[in-house]
Amino acid sequence: MSGNAVFSPNAPTPPPFLSKAISLGNLVFCSGQVAINPKTGTLVKGTVGDRTRQILLNLGAVLSTADSSLENIVKANIYLTNIQDFDEVNDVYVSFFPGLKPVMTLDPE
Repeated sequence: MSGNAVFSPNAPTPPPFLSKAISLGNLVFCSGQVAINPKTGTLVKGTVGDRTRQILLNLGAVLSTADSSLENIVKANIYLTNIQDFDEVNDVYVSFFPGLKPVMTLDPE
């Protein structure tokens, strides 16, 4: 079975050495996301919550291009440079998943 690269016009353009996502059958495997505004190509300034929101919007755009959605996410890995940011990140995160919440691995670097 071969996969297809997923490139969304509504998400930041990935570097040439990776795909934002690969669809394989009915599965979609997504690369890590950063808080880049796809319209400006710049990193979102503001709070960690603002950046988390942009990351989830970007992820939703990629999934939509692959005919999927955030509702289909079953696992999320979150990497934080400051564990003190977890509450703010989590507040935004749960607002994007009103129903079944994906399982999560948190890596507080």
